[in-house]
Amino acid sequence: MKKAAYLLPPTQRIIARFINLSNWVTWSHKMQEIYHTLSAEEKQIYSFIPANASFIDELREVMCCIEAVESICKHEGLSQSSVLKCQLHIRKTLAKGNQRMIKLACDVLSFLKSEVAMIESDQDVRNNSSDIIESVFGTYKKRKSPNKLYGVTPFILFLPAHIQLLKDRDTKNFLFKERLERIRLKDINEWASKKLSPNLVSMRNQTLKKVC
Repeated sequence: MKKAAYLLPPTQRIIARFINLSNWVTWSHKMQEIYHTLSAEEKQIYSFIPANASFIDELREVMCCIEAVESICKHEGLSQSSVLKCQLHIRKTLAKGNQRMIKLACDVLSFLKSEVAMIESDQDVRNNSSDIIESVFGTYKKRKSPNKLYGVTPFILFLPAHIQLLKDRDTKNFLFKERLERIRLKDINEWASKKLSPNLVSMRNQTLKKVC
């Protein structure tokens, strides 16, 4: 509620709190750049920024390197060629830092080495991005009921119907129209009773109905 609250760092996630650590590093770096322009009161509140300047710079270098490696693997896939690019970038950046950065560089290089060892040929490329999966689940979460008490309902069957195949010729192996026409509501209810957890809203309503 203070006047300097407009400069507060990004809010941490409730679950997996350190997933947005890169946002904190970016905020810290920007605060370093503008610190000299702040008022005396703001400087006092955010005095921990210049006090930890070297550590912030270290984190920024680390995050820049990690983001570069992630970008290569995301857009080019995991292959002998992309791993080689990652290794060269790590050796040019992290491996030339302090002891902590060098230790991290060794760990990442070791991980990449173990992953690329499972790739059989130089031409083989593996997709290692979860963007497609996250996009599908994001669409499901947007369209499902906002009431958390409902949990996972038969609407989860929306997922396979929403996913698109990469090539049109692959659709010949999946009789979508025929299978959708063959399924009845009773089939869905039977599947839900076997596969899904009890619906908390239904349990609540059935329990309360017992009260006269």
